[in-house]
Amino acid sequence: MRKLLFLALIGISTLIIPFSVFAQEPQTGETIEDDSQVKYIVGAGLVFVIIMAIIAGRYRKKFFAESLPIKEWTKVEKEQVRIRQDGKCAKCQKPPPARWEYHHIDGDRNNISLENCEGLCPNCHSIETHE
Repeated sequence: MRKLLFLALIGISTLIIPFSVFAQEPQTGETIEDDSQVKYIVGAGLVFVIIMAIIAGRYRKKFFAESLPIKEWTKVEKEQVRIRQDGKCAKCQKPPPARWEYHHIDGDRNNISLENCEGLCPNCHSIETHE
């Protein structure tokens, strides 16, 4: 990230386009054109702020994507699914050997309704997930 920032700062001088600043003389009201170096500093500051905003936006997007809570069914809801399926896998109709796995029927992980949940044995869940 430092390297990117350093390269961006080096390129600032090529990005800044000279512009004129106009002001009015307080006593006469005449327009004064000023071509001082201040505008380059302001332009460089603006470019720096834009670059930092882009970097911060990318970091924020990555951070929030990783920290979003994953929605899942509660223990009570999982038990209701097992009861609904009479303790059998929804695909092979055999009782799971060790543990249950729960599958989103429509493939949408945010849809955690009971109608979208089916209990599978690990083998059937593996097959269902890779189809």
